[in-house]
Formats: sequence, C-alpha cells, structure tokens
Amino acid sequence: MKRIQTFLIVVVLFVLMLLSAQSTFAMTITNLTITLGCTGFSWAGTDSSGNYTIIADRDNTGSGMEAFTIEITDGAGTVIHQFTNQLASPGIYFNPDGSSAYNTGTPAFNPISYTWTSLAGNSLPAQVVYSTTGTCPGLPTFGGGSTGDDGPRPGPPFLPGDDRVNVEPWASVAIRCEGQEIHVYAIDGNSRGELALVATEAEIAAVDARPAVNTLIDSAGSIRLYRLTGGEFQVNAPSLPPEPAKEYVFIWDSCPVPPEEDTGGSNPSGTDPVIVNVFGLNQ
Repeated sequence: MKRIQTFLIVVVLFVLMLLSAQSTFAMTITNLTITLGCTGFSWAGTDSSGNYTIIADRDNTGSGMEAFTIEITDGAGTVIHQFTNQLASPGIYFNPDGSSAYNTGTPAFNPISYTWTSLAGNSLPAQVVYSTTGTCPGLPTFGGGSTGDDGPRPGPPFLPGDDRVNVEPWASVAIRCEGQEIHVYAIDGNSRGELALVATEAEIAAVDARPAVNTLIDSAGSIRLYRLTGGEFQVNAPSLPPEPAKEYVFIWDSCPVPPEEDTGGSNPSGTDPVIVNVFGLNQ
C-alpha cells in the first residue's frame, strides 16, 4: 500500500512540474541560423542532421497548443513578413532548411530584424524566443531624418548624447548600464524618458549567467528584462506609437558596457540627461 501511495505522490509531483513549466517557459529554438536578404530570407539547421529544433512547452491557447508568430521588419519598423502558426504542446519538432520571399513587402531601410515570438494568451505573456538581424546591400540605414508622405527618409546618424546601450532611433526605451545595475527609461511620444525599471546587482546575480531557459530578471508594467541562455541580456517593451501593440526588442552581451572613446556626447555633470529619441531632439 505504501508503495502505491509513494508512486501516486511521484506522479502528482511530476504532473505539477509539467504544469508549472508550461506556465513559465515559452518554446525553445535551437540550432537555427537565419539569413536575411533584400527580397526574402532563408533558414538552416546546424545539428548533425542539418535540422533545427522547436520545443513547444507551454499552452498559450487553452487548447493544448503553443501559438507563435514570426515577424520581419526593416529599419523603419515596416513589417515585410509575417507568419503565425501553432504547435501541439508539449512537443519536439525537427525542421529542415528552407527559404521564403517576404510576404508583405520589401525592405526600404537597414537593418532588417527577424523576431520569433510565443504569443500572449491563456494568462501567459508574450515572449520573444529567437531574434536576429541582417542587412540588404545598398539600402540606407534608418537613422532619423525627416518623414514625408512616402515614409521615413534617411538622415544624419542618430546621436542621442547619452550613455544608452541601444542607440536605435526607433527604440521605445533607453537602456543604460549604471555600475552593476541596469536602468531602463520609457520614452514617450515627445522624446522624453522616464526611469521605469531598475534591475539591481542582486536581482541580476540571482539568475544564472547562462540559464537553462530564457529567464525573467525584472519587469515593470510591459517592460521586461531577461537573461538569455547564451548569457546575453534582452529587453522587451511596447513599440512607439502608432504601433504600441508591437514589441521593441533589444539584445546585448554584457553590462557594464566597456567604456568607449569620448566623442563629445558625455555627461560631465553626473546628472541623468534627458533621454531623446527618434529625431534626436531635447524637448
């Protein structure tokens, strides 16, 4: 009788662990390489069989499936490819090489960004599970400038004049390394920044430097800071208007960032500068 009870307890604990894992982790993508081009993109697997692997491990639909979307945007944030699907979860899927033309347009600006997201649903948040960037030779890099009827026009380099690690004009947040802490400023429509999230040294150290799964370090509202399995940091935040429903994602290697040569954009006063955005204006 005791053996049966012990067996039942083990089974119950195993089921609870599965349910907990499904509520915490999003799908995992391994051995995948994406190449982004001017008219389309290709994917290749790097395991011994030439495949890449998808591990679906949460139910974000309420029907035993994990739904996801793949979105590709150009440097101005224009969506040039979008694909949505769902896979039975839990499940492991092996996929061969392939290629596709962009299905909603072609890029006008570099860089080109590829983002694979496990969707929000069933009380679970959206989570980026894979991202990378590429370029189309000959295209200008979107870096500010003016906007006309035909969309954003290339301008001078984006130089915000502060110590953010994500020097990107389309960013909805500014990320700064302050000693052993990470500070994230939310940027509003008037290019003003407000401190929204502070990840302390203790909070960062509480997560393994190379966790087994992408792990949340800290969050504030819709802004989230992760430690990725490769050791990188990742910030997710709503995009700037007019498309706040989309997510801005930035990944970087380490914090603190090694000091660079001063180019005149330092802040000798020691006070927090005003965070500027798309057009590089302090308002």
